[in-house]
Amino acid sequence: MTERDRRPGSGGTEDNVRDELDEAAGEGRRKRDAERETVEEEGRTGSGGVKDNVRDEWDESQERS
Repeated sequence: MTERDRRPGSGGTEDNVRDELDEAAGEGRRKRDAERETVEEEGRTGSGGVKDNVRDEWDESQERS
């Protein structure tokens, strides 16, 4: 049973606004969690970054010499 199901009354504007805000907050939280997971995964896989890219370019240039 959700919070919305437990609320007494017929709804009304105030309850509708509260429901919309609750849903929006939940979506924002899910987006932040997804972004955090993406950043953590990129960190685990060593997906580069400027420093790694420069190092890779330097290594490639040295191999060609």
